[in-house]
Amino acid sequence: MAVPTTTDHRHGSRRRLLEALAARPGCTRAELCTVLGLSRSLVTALTTEFEDAGIIAQVPEPDGLHRGKGRPPQRIALVRGAAFAVGLQLGRDRVRAAVCDLLGGVACERVVPVGAGQPVAVGGQLAAALLDEADVDPQRVLGVGVALPFEIEPGDLAPSELESRLDLPVLIDGEATTAALGEHRFGAGRGTEDMLFVHLSDEFGVGLILGGRIHRGASGFAGAIGHLPVDPHGLICRCGSRGCLETVAGPEAIAAQLALRDGSPIPTARVLELLEAGDRGAARVVTDAGESIGSAIAAAINILNPELVVIGGELARAGEVLITPIRAAIVRSAVAPCADVVEVAQSSLGERAAVLGAAALQLAHAPQVLATAS
Repeated sequence: MAVPTTTDHRHGSRRRLLEALAARPGCTRAELCTVLGLSRSLVTALTTEFEDAGIIAQVPEPDGLHRGKGRPPQRIALVRGAAFAVGLQLGRDRVRAAVCDLLGGVACERVVPVGAGQPVAVGGQLAAALLDEADVDPQRVLGVGVALPFEIEPGDLAPSELESRLDLPVLIDGEATTAALGEHRFGAGRGTEDMLFVHLSDEFGVGLILGGRIHRGASGFAGAIGHLPVDPHGLICRCGSRGCLETVAGPEAIAAQLALRDGSPIPTARVLELLEAGDRGAARVVTDAGESIGSAIAAAINILNPELVVIGGELARAGEVLITPIRAAIVRSAVAPCADVVEVAQSSLGERAAVLGAAALQLAHAPQVLATAS
């Protein structure tokens, strides 16, 4: 077995320091010493190296934080432009792409329609075009992350086509998981250890962050909340089961109920317009859906005891008409020790959650890459 060298230890310290700054932006050097268990001289030497390399920089003291006498301590954080990644979200009829910096800032972004069977090819072309448009240092581009819709398993799409087209490493994951990662790293879930991201679009899914890390399950399908049976006498679901949550509260179910009144199916965008206009029928259908969704979420809360549930996806744009009955159902159905501590919030990233999370698949490797390269 190889004996670790001084160089190995120093590289490990560099990586750990960057990981600490990624998790705790705006640390002081003294705080880094405490968190990492490193000497002040080593932390000072490493931070100086990273500052010289343009990877970290001093940031202002937050207003009101320093109350002592004398000069406030210097705080440092990762520089936005220290690393970039491309996020791709491959949908049924469109592709969203964004070039993101280390802190989740979007250098450039575009959404384009696609035809059947073309999203991978269009995604590759779009990613290449955006990298040219963003005019970022190619040496600081870590790679491409891809968010796939639920009907495509990550294992069904080989990354080789995109990798050869872009000459960059590619990582692939499901849409709910990448959206959860986006909210956890850059949005409503920042700083939480245990959270559920409930993705309410054409298909329902839950992205799980447990212990601060993505949880995919044994076969990668953890969080399939849309296929939780809620009505034993309900409709047959596309999965082959009967009365799944999607058949009761999904966009197609909402559209079908309103179609009985209006004579034709209504897309989710139109449902949202009706809600904005104060349509009582649309509000009732969405409220009923929220109650069913909340009861299903309560079951997951009882098992996982998260501190946060983030509601996202297209249907989440209904806002409190949907989220208020979700909260009420959780209070009613989850056991008190779990219901009392969980917060339910609307996605803060909206339509960008999955594409930012896809980029975050690569940005998560930034500390390792930057520690080696700088």
